[in-house]
Amino acid sequence: MRKRSLERTAEHTAVHALMAGVVWQDARKKV
Repeated sequence: MRKRSLERTAEHTAVHALMAGVVWQDARKKV
């Protein structure tokens, strides 16, 4: 297992979770 690829995957996951959270909050405001 390469550490760098692991860190990059974690970074991508964090970005996706962040974007999903923003979309989720935006959707809740519209309801």
